[in-house]
Amino acid sequence: MVDHVVDEHGHCKAKEMDWQTAVHVIEWCVDEMLDKIAEWPKDYGPGRAEEVSAALDRILKGQNDG
Repeated sequence: MVDHVVDEHGHCKAKEMDWQTAVHVIEWCVDEMLDKIAEWPKDYGPGRAEEVSAALDRILKGQNDG
């Protein structure tokens, strides 16, 4: 869970999350999506699980080289 702070104007906003926590959250989201794809493959089409996994792997490698 992300902590929240209140700014000088009384607005609540999330504190900046550290990189490892952000990765953990996104990996959890991807795992949830992969579970849904496995449960209802006809709703997502062939190759969607592999595409989602490949997208996460690419993101974790870092910024676009070109």
